Amino acid sequence: MRKKIASILLCAIMLVCLSACDSAEIDVIANRPVVVAVGTEESAEYYAALDYASLNGYELEKFQARQSAILAVENAKADYVIINDKTATKEFLENTNLQWQENTQYKHEYCAVFNKGDEAFKSAFDNAVQALKEAKVFESIQNAHFQGESYTVNEAVKTTGKITVICAPVFDDILYCDDNGDITGPELYIIKEICNKLAVDVDFYVCKSFEEMFVALEEGKGDVIISAVTYTDERAVTHLLSEPYSQTDFGVYKRKN
Repeated sequence: MRKKIASILLCAIMLVCLSACDSAEIDVIANRPVVVAVGTEESAEYYAALDYASLNGYELEKFQARQSAILAVENAKADYVIINDKTATKEFLENTNLQWQENTQYKHEYCAVFNKGDEAFKSAFDNAVQALKEAKVFESIQNAHFQGESYTVNEAVKTTGKITVICAPVFDDILYCDDNGDITGPELYIIKEICNKLAVDVDFYVCKSFEEMFVALEEGKGDVIISAVTYTDERAVTHLLSEPYSQTDFGVYKRKN
């Protein structure tokens, strides 16, 4: 009889403990902060995620790669992941379990960089950019990129000169080198269309880093930097900047189901 009573008491204690554990787990899940995941190797995405998390009072979690951040959301370890719109193509998203939630307020506007004193070149450049925007040429380039299609540059007009564009093809999804070592990306087509509009041929002075481009410009290695440079008030103090010719938005993505 005593053994039976002891067994009943033991079972009761175990049930109470299990119930307490379940409640604790539920409380932990219910009280878990909203987590925004981001791959740390993408600095632009990091700052977009930091801005989004700060504005909404969410917790930011950094990962070593974008794919790790995506997996965290797909496995319900994080609530949102920040991905730039140059990466989040239809083809890219079809291979994930993510859906778009909204865009962040953070964005990058890209511009060309000239040395101080090149106002005439900047003016001609801005006029070309404005005309191409109105003709929706840049929009066609971006649409082709998002849909995974090739873009054909408009037939070149008769050229009256040549410029050297300084670039660093190290920006994934914007300007980079393909498997054959050739420069590619949507910004390459933007450069070519602008040069066509200016009626000039183009050569490239290729740098290995972002910082090296500005040194090369100051040393006269080229006429203009066109290479994923974002427009900032601070940069406008030290250099002559064109009007932005394109921009990157940063989307907030959550798990589909």
